[in-house]
Amino acid sequence: MEIEKERVRVGFIGKKLWVLILMVVIGAGSLVLLPKSAFAELFTSTDKLTEYTLPESEAKITGNQMVYIGKDNIGWEQVFSRNLETGELKQLTDTKKFKKYLSAGGGYAVYLEDQKHVMLVNLLTGEVTETEIPPYPYDQFATDGKYVVFYKPLEGTFRAYNLETKVIKEIGKGRRALIENGIVVYISEKGSLERYNATDGLSRTLYKPTEGYIRNDKKFAFDGKNVIWIHAFTSKPDYETRMLNVEDIDTVPKVLSTFKELGDLFSQVSIGTGIAAWPEFKNGANHIVAADLTSKQTGIVGDNEILVGIYNDQLVLRMKDETIQLRQLKKTGEGQVADTLVSAVPYFYSVPTGVRESIGKLGYIKKLSTQDDSVTVYSPKDPESDFYEAVTIDFKDDKDLALTKALKPGQKMVSYPWAVSYESRDDVLKLSMTYMKERVPAGGLNKLGIYRLDSGVWTYMGALLEENNTRLFTDISQSGVYAVLYFDVPNEFVRDYWIQKRIEQLNADKPIRVFLDGEEVVFHQSPVLKDGSTTVEFRPIFEKLGLDIEWNDSKQSVTGTNQGKSLSLILGQDEANVNGSTTSMPTAPFLNQGYTFVPLRFVGEATGRKVLWDANLKSVYIYDPATEGKLYGDNGALLYEGQVKNGQMNGKGKLYRDNGSVWYDAVFHDNEVVGPGVIYFSGNQYGRDRTGEIAIAQKFEDGRQTGYVINIDDSSFVAYEGETKLGVFQGKGKFYIVDKLVYDGEFKDNLYDGYGKYFINGILRYEGNWVKNIPNGYGKTYEKSEDKVYLYEEGQYADGMLNGKGTQYYSSGAKYYEGNFVKGGTSNGTYYYEDGKSWIELALKENGTYFGTIYYKNGERYVGEYSKTYMTRHGQGTTYDKDGKVIFQGKYKIDVPQP
Repeated sequence: MEIEKERVRVGFIGKKLWVLILMVVIGAGSLVLLPKSAFAELFTSTDKLTEYTLPESEAKITGNQMVYIGKDNIGWEQVFSRNLETGELKQLTDTKKFKKYLSAGGGYAVYLEDQKHVMLVNLLTGEVTETEIPPYPYDQFATDGKYVVFYKPLEGTFRAYNLETKVIKEIGKGRRALIENGIVVYISEKGSLERYNATDGLSRTLYKPTEGYIRNDKKFAFDGKNVIWIHAFTSKPDYETRMLNVEDIDTVPKVLSTFKELGDLFSQVSIGTGIAAWPEFKNGANHIVAADLTSKQTGIVGDNEILVGIYNDQLVLRMKDETIQLRQLKKTGEGQVADTLVSAVPYFYSVPTGVRESIGKLGYIKKLSTQDDSVTVYSPKDPESDFYEAVTIDFKDDKDLALTKALKPGQKMVSYPWAVSYESRDDVLKLSMTYMKERVPAGGLNKLGIYRLDSGVWTYMGALLEENNTRLFTDISQSGVYAVLYFDVPNEFVRDYWIQKRIEQLNADKPIRVFLDGEEVVFHQSPVLKDGSTTVEFRPIFEKLGLDIEWNDSKQSVTGTNQGKSLSLILGQDEANVNGSTTSMPTAPFLNQGYTFVPLRFVGEATGRKVLWDANLKSVYIYDPATEGKLYGDNGALLYEGQVKNGQMNGKGKLYRDNGSVWYDAVFHDNEVVGPGVIYFSGNQYGRDRTGEIAIAQKFEDGRQTGYVINIDDSSFVAYEGETKLGVFQGKGKFYIVDKLVYDGEFKDNLYDGYGKYFINGILRYEGNWVKNIPNGYGKTYEKSEDKVYLYEEGQYADGMLNGKGTQYYSSGAKYYEGNFVKGGTSNGTYYYEDGKSWIELALKENGTYFGTIYYKNGERYVGEYSKTYMTRHGQGTTYDKDGKVIFQGKYKIDVPQP
């Protein structure tokens, strides 16, 4: 008869408490450091003591059965099963034959008999049969009651045997396989975690470690959904408990725990109902650590016991006296959460080979590709582009996990990360990258993009697919780490998502505008976002809506009425009265700078109006829904939807192209787009493909943007911000290339023309007058020295070069040269030492020879012919000492006196 005692333990309480008290009493007078259980507060445990034993250290748990190989009364090894609910013990075999490699699952046990026969035991009936698997010295068995997985050591392969059809199929090469519900997980011969479906024969790689390895002993468990293993590192004495959901496509493992040493070697990694457990050695003692699989929190739940397995939510523990104890766990608190990560970089068997080329000029569309052709860079179509001394493409590892930590939720790498390095000035480089098709969810091409790592964040660079849809390309303007990412965003296209995000950033400091029936409503205080809703002063909007206003000071309420309709709101209350009925509002009316603010959408819709939010324009449009309609083309395709009047486009609406794409989202009048609004470009314009670009304009003429406009390129970066005329840059504006300001100044016919500032990689390089993209007139050029930008030269420019009066400077700001310039070169003028003293006085003679006076720091002086090429004495001249005496008079050749 078995005796059961129930007890509840939270933290370190229970049978060990009286032992601890006794030891303290005995040890009074001396401080003894004792191994102490450190049960976390994550679980409350209830122990069920039993009188039955487990003579062996290892057993398999399946259903409510604990199955193991033990010795019978006469010393022969037999298969036994113990019912964990009733305690009933059964001897399932009685043969006098050698048995090993026992496994159990799905109500069956499987083992190898006499070194070569695969035997099957029905745990319900006790029937023992030999399978039709050909005799062989197999090992590493696993079963789920439908299949038997076994290992053929001489070949190093796993096979699956169908218990019903008797068909054997090869799975693959590796070590350690587990099966549940027909799904096999195993560790391949190369160390990757593989998944095989025994039903349809399909397989795929779940995870390929980039560092360390998966232990292929008992530190590996699978429940049909989650696989949990102990991950060992070769470069450091560390271990991690990792978990992966095999139903997800291309996931990164979760780290449940990190520790320095393995726990009890006999304890197994096990998975139960909502929990998992494994051994760890910490603080000089063996522990059992459990995890709540939902929260991924962990806590210590056992000390110095052997973890046999998990039965539902109960740990099956083997004590030192061989008795079995069942410990039921219940999550009642908070535990530890691992702060470590697993690299999200796709696995590679060997480091991908990079490439470097010192090319001076990339030339006309010359390409540089990695050996596997997964990354290609090439120059613009300008053969005169002289901006690359060398281009390097190297694989970027993730040893510090910086690449993984930079990923946002929903992002994952679908290519290797590559570091692209090059020296550039004002041009851009085209970058083309392939992606790994197997890592992209079905229908997910629209959510791929090339990203650059910027200050710990992956920055979207572009998402244009090449014709065969196997590569993406975009413009880049600086060196950095680039990768193709899949980003699960709510928008159909990831490009649209990032355009919206960046427009929000552009509009962040701009006020919200409100239009009612086509007219802008003017407020004393700008509209305010509160609780996600646009709120405005009540009086201007009530008056524009034609409501008679009544303010009740005692009730702090405002009521608007019109033609039998009423709307009443009270300060501080989020319920309103609309035509006698109480209705909830998204936010309560409030005081702001002495004005009462009310939720705009609620007020508009309560009075029967359509309320439309335009994020691009940061504007709210309110109008009568009866004015809405649709117009169709001759082919029956939708041409326009929005406000209409007399069969024409009038008011807020969207105009579509023949292919169904949006052309304009704007305000129309008598079938003409007048703005404000957005134009969505498609096809070639000004000699380039503008598909994916948009322009946000306040006004349109003949369908083209006029006045202030913001152009967004196809990579969602701002390309231009400023004045336009009929779609052409005209007036003051700012021009950007790949999010970097290039020019800030005056434009004419899309060209720099007038006064402006020119930047290279964000650094001011020239400011002054321009004519058709070329510096002409007075200007200043800047250079960079270390971390300092300084004025390098100033004067009159012609065709991009100094020509006429000008001055050059040292980086300290001291004058270096002052005088005339000819085609960018110095002519008649004076050079100075940095202390301001004259160095060279130079004059150009009619015969093309330079004549100069050189003042040396030691007091000597030279007067005579001078070489601009060698910057020294050259030709006929005289050198004087500091007292004016002649040192040499005659001919010099590159500063050397000639005899």
